[in-house]
Amino acid sequence: MESPFSPAGAAPSSGSLREKSVRKPSPPPPEHELILVALRLSVLEKAASGLGVVAFVWATVVLLGGFVTSLEARDFWIISVLLLTEGTRVFSRSHELEWQQAAPRISIRTRAKSIINHTRSTIFGSSSQPDLVPAHKPETKLSDKNSSDQGASFFTANRISALLYVMQLASALVCVGLSVTRLSTAELSGISTKNKNQDYALGIFYSLVLAEALIFLAERAYWEFQVGYKGLVSRVTRECRLGTDQIDNVKRFYYEVYSDCLKGSVFDGLGMDLVAYGMDDLQENNAREQLGGACILLAFLEREDLAEETMRRIGTKPGVIERLIEMLTWKEKYEEDIQRVAAQIVCQVACQKSVSFRIIAIAGALENIASLLHDRQLRLVGLRILKRIATDQQNCIKIGNTGGMLPILVTLIEIKDGFELKKKGRDELKVLKKSLQILKRMATTTGYQGKLLREDIAKVVFTIRHLRNILEHAQNHPVLQELALDILTNLALDDCARENIGSTGGIIRNILQIFLQGTEQATANSKLRLCQKAGEALNVLALRSPGNCRRMCRGDEKTLDQIIAKLADNPKLATRAAKILRNLCAFLSQEEARRVATSTPKLLEFILVAEGKELEAALGLAAATVPHSNKSSLDKHIDSRALAHKIAGILRRPPPSHKLLRLRRYAVELLTVLAKSSERFKREIQEAGIAMHLRQMLDTISDVENFYTFSGEFGLTRHVKTMECLLALAQRALEEP
Repeated sequence: MESPFSPAGAAPSSGSLREKSVRKPSPPPPEHELILVALRLSVLEKAASGLGVVAFVWATVVLLGGFVTSLEARDFWIISVLLLTEGTRVFSRSHELEWQQAAPRISIRTRAKSIINHTRSTIFGSSSQPDLVPAHKPETKLSDKNSSDQGASFFTANRISALLYVMQLASALVCVGLSVTRLSTAELSGISTKNKNQDYALGIFYSLVLAEALIFLAERAYWEFQVGYKGLVSRVTRECRLGTDQIDNVKRFYYEVYSDCLKGSVFDGLGMDLVAYGMDDLQENNAREQLGGACILLAFLEREDLAEETMRRIGTKPGVIERLIEMLTWKEKYEEDIQRVAAQIVCQVACQKSVSFRIIAIAGALENIASLLHDRQLRLVGLRILKRIATDQQNCIKIGNTGGMLPILVTLIEIKDGFELKKKGRDELKVLKKSLQILKRMATTTGYQGKLLREDIAKVVFTIRHLRNILEHAQNHPVLQELALDILTNLALDDCARENIGSTGGIIRNILQIFLQGTEQATANSKLRLCQKAGEALNVLALRSPGNCRRMCRGDEKTLDQIIAKLADNPKLATRAAKILRNLCAFLSQEEARRVATSTPKLLEFILVAEGKELEAALGLAAATVPHSNKSSLDKHIDSRALAHKIAGILRRPPPSHKLLRLRRYAVELLTVLAKSSERFKREIQEAGIAMHLRQMLDTISDVENFYTFSGEFGLTRHVKTMECLLALAQRALEEP
């Protein structure tokens, strides 16, 4: 998370973006072997069909056309039987393919129809109610209306397909038997002298018929070996990580590929795959087909080696994302599985930034996603979608502006007491965590729109109360407390929200309790980061807020002493304690300010060796405590020459970086108060030539040094005095006698 005390950093270089855009080649999809089998079978089928055409032409033109009067009755009837048998096989084959394609579809529709009818009877209490079809899924085919009757009858699609398959095998076996019988006779072996041309013509015909039948039987044997013995369809289904109930969809995909290879080029099927097939099924008008297509897409998204390519294709094909977003609102009983799988797909693809932008651009998409938050079973998936979409600040703004979204998210972070939190299951804790993460991302939105969004979050009357309860009752869940502290810190950047947070009973007390816990305990329990976040929250709450400063000190007289004691604690906690004390000093009583000022000598000694943020915090606190310190004690304990040279070195530095914006400001403030408090230090300053450095700083100051808090690149809270004013005061203090 970006610090609210420094502006946003620079954007990443173009080189790093170019490296991230390189995609690794994806492995072959699991259905690749199924497509190759369909290709090989189509080659055999086309070869058999080609030989059948040649045999038919040969029989009709050469034999029945040229030798019809000289053919023996036996050959005439055998040729007629073979032609009829071959015609039966061709007819059975073409229609078997249609029924094979229809069998999974009809079984799917039958099951969907039974679910629909059961739901209607449950709702209306009678099967005599008229058919009501949802507007988003109109039934367009007459066969769909009668699918349940077809499934209930004896002649189902599977049985008709099996009957046609048996007819083909019988036809092929008859062709083999008759052809072999006639080819083995003496007349066709070259011994007959009646009409050699006729014998040769008959031999060619029977050979063509035999070759065609053998190729067809080889094709069937190869198919049975791949599907029956090796279980190709089942294996592909498992490799795709689909359930056993999706085998029908994989079979239907195979028949689609096989049909395309037969109708056009044998290579047409190579351009097909299950992802495109699944996306096409989403646009169908049948619930089971839609569910099958969604399950296929989800299975591919859950495979690490295929997820990236699948996401890209789903995100770039027109209409797919829109269809998935539409499915999120389907509430009928028979649509629950479709809604659940569609939500999981949207959750998977939303992690790609380009897809998240497409989702946001769809009218009503956020409202559809928000509808998932009302369903206990889909609530967690809906929150994951929102979290992945909220990675972009513009998306966060749109989420916050969606009607009813903020109250829902605030409601989901409610816990009444610690006992209720203990009763929450794993999924309920995830819901609580995801809701806090989304609110945190929205609260960290930068710019003017981010300011308005934080105001909207704070205006939800239960926000602060729920965050307080998390701080109070989630001691065993430090991650939840960290998220709550981050939200409070960002909300407190606005002046009105800062006072509202502080006036909520128990907020400051709980944050102080977290910050002041023992360092050893914090380290042992891995809560050091939690203590740091609590310190950041207290720093923002105390910023130019006399009410919050009084609330921090009024609860316990020892609180101020405990914060002072933190200066000698862990360096990271000491830095935050120094920032808190600097803000408190502006509103403390004289007695309390003197108690804080007792640490001034050690602070000045620490400044001589400190660097970075620790130096900045020490300079800021010292500038606030020196006016309340004993002057004789300062002259006795500080090395004026070393301190003057340290400050001179700070002033000689170039304009500060984003991380140390207040370093020069605090150095000038400390220089001014020390010059007024100690004549000896004033002489050391003059000898160090600091007056010249102050004049040079006038050419390097910028407006960014006049702000205390930031929202991205936008300044929020200004310092009371500008840098130009501070430099003028410092020069005046050095010039005064």
